[in-house]
Amino acid sequence: MILKEIIIKNDNDILDNVFYPIQQIKAQVYNEFNIKSYSTTQKINLDQNGIYKDISMMLFQPQLQTLQIIKCKLESLDGIEQLPKLQIINASDNQFKTIQQLSSLRYIQILNLQNNKLISLDGIDELTLLQKINLSCNKLTSIKQLSKLTLCKQLDLSYNQITSVEPISDFSNLKLLNLVDNLVSSLFGLNNLVKLEALNILGNEVSDLRQLLFLKHLPNLKHLFII
Repeated sequence: MILKEIIIKNDNDILDNVFYPIQQIKAQVYNEFNIKSYSTTQKINLDQNGIYKDISMMLFQPQLQTLQIIKCKLESLDGIEQLPKLQIINASDNQFKTIQQLSSLRYIQILNLQNNKLISLDGIDELTLLQKINLSCNKLTSIKQLSKLTLCKQLDLSYNQITSVEPISDFSNLKLLNLVDNLVSSLFGLNNLVKLEALNILGNEVSDLRQLLFLKHLPNLKHLFII
């Protein structure tokens, strides 16, 4: 049996779709589910699941491409480096402080780490294929590690404590940038984002509005939120 997707949620779902070959499992979980038995799985969804305290049970998933672990109360990504084919990670609403373990996952294109406790982005600079990044609602003060991720098209940095956006000045492919509620006082570098279509800088410390003059040099800008 080739199992392509496993969905395990700690809610009232029951097995509501049963067909052969199995493409998807929805299960109400109270005991340990032996994910290790399905080594060809490409997608795992463990949303709102307090059963697994770490991701060790997934380390025998060499084909895994999508990992969704939302609201799982996880504190560490230890072992995730053993999932070399991951392309999409949604690990929002957990308790991660660092993400160095991601540094060897060179195929990741979409990364969602919204609403964690991140204080450092060490390791993310190796993920040069990233195109969509959500780091909102963390405790970040610096984004210098993002400087090499120039393929990025969507970047959400809202609700952090970031003071400078200069590290993303070479993001020539960036289309969407959310900087809501940070500590940014200078927009230096954003004038290079020639493909930018939407920019939100509400709730920052940009006091000199003359900095906004650079916007006239951004030919694709359609949506701007500044006040």
